[in-house]
Amino acid sequence: MGFAYDGSLPNFRFMFKMSMAQQNLHDSSKKVKNIAAIVYLLVLGFLVGGSYLDQHSADAATSQDQQPTPP
Repeated sequence: MGFAYDGSLPNFRFMFKMSMAQQNLHDSSKKVKNIAAIVYLLVLGFLVGGSYLDQHSADAATSQDQQPTPP
């Protein structure tokens, strides 16, 4: 009356099998997330790079103003 274990692994594939429509929806949403992540990184890189360049040019301008003039 009990369950007899035969040593084989259970087949979980039927649990995770998606229909074709679900798979296409999953793939398209994954693609949208990846595109959004790339756009986010590009915008972040643009902002950080612009801040760095602005700070670098401001430091260069201040260092030129502080140099003593030759006699």
